[in-house]
Amino acid sequence: MERRLARVHGMKRGKASEVAETKREGESVVCAWSDDQFGNPVDSTPRELVSINKKNKRLWSSNDWKKKLSSFINFFQSIRDLGLLHNHTKVICVSAGAGHEVVALSHIGVHDVTGIELIDSPPLVSRADPHNLPFFDHVFDLAFTAHLAEALFSS
Repeated sequence: MERRLARVHGMKRGKASEVAETKREGESVVCAWSDDQFGNPVDSTPRELVSINKKNKRLWSSNDWKKKLSSFINFFQSIRDLGLLHNHTKVICVSAGAGHEVVALSHIGVHDVTGIELIDSPPLVSRADPHNLPFFDHVFDLAFTAHLAEALFSS
């Protein structure tokens, strides 16, 4: 069994946090704790590191995910019915979050969809800054965001 302990100094009020990670036979368990305002250790419950596949499977089977996905599918289908969206359309989804719009576009047959967000959500959304996109001009035929204010004025 391998055990690692790291001490990390937090930025808020000079608090220190400690993280211990224990690995054994393919398992990872992370225990985190920090000092309270009086310097007393505050223990948190151990959390198991969840694989990205397990996390996505749980997310994609939730009722909230299915409801949002259905809404985006209906929205993009109406744009497609107007003749403004085709299977060969190259689409970028800015501030794509968990990737609802990426899946919805793929579901209706759009083959080239790129989702970007400040925090990646593999395999649907890649990390990129919406103010400094890592793409050449005129690469995409359509840019979409359901979160315009967050895309333009991130905090």
